Amino acid sequence: MTLRRFADEAAWIEAIRADFLEACAAVPPERPLEAALAGGSTPGPAYRALAALSVRRPVRLRPGDERLVPPDSPDRNGAMIALAFAGAAWTPPPELRPWPEGSDGAAVAAAFAAVLEAELPRDDAGLPRFDLCWLGMGNDGHVAGLFPGDAAFESARESEARPALPAAAPSEPRARVTLALPAILASERIRLLVRGADKLALLERVASGDRAAAALPVARVLASPRALAFWCP
Repeated sequence: MTLRRFADEAAWIEAIRADFLEACAAVPPERPLEAALAGGSTPGPAYRALAALSVRRPVRLRPGDERLVPPDSPDRNGAMIALAFAGAAWTPPPELRPWPEGSDGAAVAAAFAAVLEAELPRDDAGLPRFDLCWLGMGNDGHVAGLFPGDAAFESARESEARPALPAAAPSEPRARVTLALPAILASERIRLLVRGADKLALLERVASGDRAAAALPVARVLASPRALAFWCP
């Protein structure tokens, strides 16, 4: 596990900006950079800073997980992402690819998975591969819509190969859809964006090899050699 600590938000954002530009440079210009984005409130300032960059390449942005709420709900991750990147100074403008609307998690996940399989490059195992996957982390160690003990995470631990799955959160809104763990781990770059002292303590438990922490979704993600955690207070 590689944990990068920053003294303040400005340094944290600058590191995320630099890493994003490196990812852009690593992708052939003839195809879009494919990025999965974290929801929630933590990454908003970083996304707005990225939107202000002068990016000269095609980029596709997709939420890594979504809440099955009405399409006009502010709880949708896609709504937050669209707002953060509104007016982005990119040429061409970023393509926002939200999850399909609907209340049937299995159907929504299957439709999203079909699009990923049609549009993304593949890794050596044949899974759709994101060039960059940004993730947040909850106080319980969940990432994307993968919660400890939920079937979406447990099935991923059994090498479930579907790239997207229905999921259930422990609190409302409970009904979710999410990238499956294998699809996250297939990403070329995996970046965990984290803030706050309580979350740093959890990351340090993961780094120490704490047995309980090692069973959490975040630990499975950070075990990847392509994963980095970016933390600031």
